[in-house]
Amino acid sequence: MHSGQGELARARLRGNPVSMMVIQIDGFDPLTASHGRAFGDQQLKRIAAMIQRDIRNFDLAGRLSASVIGVLMPELELAESAAAAERIRAAVEADRVTHNTVSMRITISIGLCAADPEHADLESAMAVAAACLHRAHQAGGNQVATPASPPPKGFVEGTV
Repeated sequence: MHSGQGELARARLRGNPVSMMVIQIDGFDPLTASHGRAFGDQQLKRIAAMIQRDIRNFDLAGRLSASVIGVLMPELELAESAAAAERIRAAVEADRVTHNTVSMRITISIGLCAADPEHADLESAMAVAAACLHRAHQAGGNQVATPASPPPKGFVEGTV
C-alpha cells in the first residue's frame, strides 16, 4: 500500500496515467467450501503467479484481502490496462485445474479503473476498481469491468 501510494503521488507530479486492477476468483467462497481452504489458497497463488507473468516488472501487485489481488499499473492508460486485464482473464480461464481427479475451470473477474486526479489517495481508486469488480460479478463473472461498462441486465430492468 505504501509503495502504491508513492507511485500514485509520482504519477500526479509527472502527469502520467495510472490504472488500478482488483481481481477475484469467481465463486471463491463456494470453491473453498467444497474443496477446502488449502485448495483455495493454492488457486490464489497459482493465479497470482499468472498475474506476475503477464504484468510489467514495475507494476505493483499484492494480496489485498483473503480473496482479492490488486495491481497498480503506472504509466498505463485505461485502454492499455484493459487489454492487459483481458489477457490475464483469458489466461486464467484457459488453464484447467485438477483436484481429486476432477478437472475444472476456474475463472476470475476484474474491476479496472484509471486513478485520475479526483482520487485523492490509493484507497479511493481501489474503491472505484472494487465497484467495477462488483459489477463484473453481478454481470455473471469471468469478465473485466470498468466504470464505462454497462450495468448488469437485471440492474437496468429493476430501475425502470
